[in-house]
Amino acid sequence: MLITIAWLLAGCWHAPGRLADINAIIDEEPLAALDSLAAIDRTTLGEADRNYYDFLSVKAADKAYVVHTTDTVILRVIDYAAGHRGHGYYPEALYYGGRVYSDMGDYPTALTYFHQALDELPDDDANRKLRGNIISQTGRLLINLRLYDQAVTYLDKVIEMERQDNDTANLVLDLQLLGHLYINSGKYDIAQKTITESLQLGRNLKPSHAAKSRMYLADLKYNQGDIDSALYYIRGTKELVDSITLNSVLASCAMIYLKADMLDSAYICAKQIIESEDPTHKELAYNMILTRKLRKFIDSDTVDKYIYDYVSLLEGYYDSNQNTLAVTQQAMYNYKQHDEARAKAEKRERETRYWLAVVAAILLVSIIIILLLKYRNQKNLIRLHIALETIDGI
Repeated sequence: MLITIAWLLAGCWHAPGRLADINAIIDEEPLAALDSLAAIDRTTLGEADRNYYDFLSVKAADKAYVVHTTDTVILRVIDYAAGHRGHGYYPEALYYGGRVYSDMGDYPTALTYFHQALDELPDDDANRKLRGNIISQTGRLLINLRLYDQAVTYLDKVIEMERQDNDTANLVLDLQLLGHLYINSGKYDIAQKTITESLQLGRNLKPSHAAKSRMYLADLKYNQGDIDSALYYIRGTKELVDSITLNSVLASCAMIYLKADMLDSAYICAKQIIESEDPTHKELAYNMILTRKLRKFIDSDTVDKYIYDYVSLLEGYYDSNQNTLAVTQQAMYNYKQHDEARAKAEKRERETRYWLAVVAAILLVSIIIILLLKYRNQKNLIRLHIALETIDGI
């Protein structure tokens, strides 16, 4: 693999081959793919290769967890790919259109692109992985829109695909997400079953997978009021999870430790969230660290700073949440409208197929009857000719 990257960086292959090789490493080494793309002078490429280059730049950034902030490039890619479908990446371009708009918070547009990608994608083994990704991402968006019942339907579908494909890594992640959804819905029994399965399957994967499952089990036990079990599951998780999940684990730790009166540990976790560059769960951390139980660990100057920062954070959240609520409500409405329109279209299609079948059956019967009548008439004509010949012979 290092040799491949070295060749790419050295510019020893023609652009189409280089881009194809970059695409081949994106899933496993997205950062290396971004470096390889940066080593190519885009202006020297022809129109087709420029658009494929742009497509790969969006794809590699997404795989490297770079948050998309603009739709300029992906819209250009989709527009070109739509007119050149023989190049073969139009459905995938639509999928990354959904990913871009998901990062930008425009969930209705993201859902539209995901649905279009599924409609365009051939339902065959070659596209099975991409189809699973689209279904999974659709489920995640529906959770963000709080359309939980619809989200469960999509997650169940992709989980079944992952079971069939023995795709353990993605199966664990989607089981975790489904279990988290069940916790939020108060369905604790099925949440226990789902997350326990993710824990068992994740033991042979990276330690961070099992640690995340343990975090969700700890959250479940916390919600059930079983603090001893919550402590059992949460211990040791923050040392094992990846940076993306760290603040979530710290928040779980802080809540559980506070409930268990392990105040110094709760304070340390809350303080670590506040000092983190990741904004996840900061409002929870400020709220906890400023409680009467934990405030005694902070000097007066720091308390004043935390209060000021917390108020500023809440004001920002209030303004943001007002906008988010409006967007979410509109997104829910748009999704339901889209879903109803899709259901009506499918119903019309079924009815059309039914009546076409009826008409075809009627035509077939009519043709058979006509042929029989023609056959019988022909026989009668033959008999008539024979009779006439017989009369003429007399």
